[in-house]
Amino acid sequence: MHDLSWEREDAFVGTASLIKTLDFLGVFSLPFQITKVSDQGTANPIVARLSVQTSELIKFCPRGEEFHKSVLELFHDHIQKQLLECDQISQEISREILEINAKLGKGGIKTQAMGRVVEVPHIIRLIPRIEQFLYCAKSALRDLARIFDLFFGKAFDAARYDKIIEWAEKEFGNDLEPHESCDKIMIFSLKS
Repeated sequence: MHDLSWEREDAFVGTASLIKTLDFLGVFSLPFQITKVSDQGTANPIVARLSVQTSELIKFCPRGEEFHKSVLELFHDHIQKQLLECDQISQEISREILEINAKLGKGGIKTQAMGRVVEVPHIIRLIPRIEQFLYCAKSALRDLARIFDLFFGKAFDAARYDKIIEWAEKEFGNDLEPHESCDKIMIFSLKS
């Protein structure tokens, strides 16, 4: 068995040395620090809708700066992160499926033992990645339920969308066309 303890110690010493050097140079006391937190930008529709467009749309809501910050924090810091994780997992799995299809198109299904054994195409770690996708999607929905508290002062204990729909139907009715219900909700939220 290979002993990696010396490599971990070297990595720790190297990191500690880097931190000491940066501290000596005054990097930690500079007024501005830039840290990359995502590899996605506004070309991604999730980022464009939940950060850029939300920050523009929320300006039309006359509830004040604290309200605006709360909505943007919910969308950017919570929902967007979860949806970006879902998007990344989805893209990885889709890319792997396309690669498998290309290999099958070129070489067909591989067999062994004179055709008695077939090599089934598969995606590595599919189940844990799907579980992570579902966890992130559920977390995004749970966080999204907080929007009703921000706009309407109605908090829900959990992301029980059956309860949210029941409340919304009582509050706004259920026989309106989509654009009519949206108008009614906007008017109600502006009055609150």
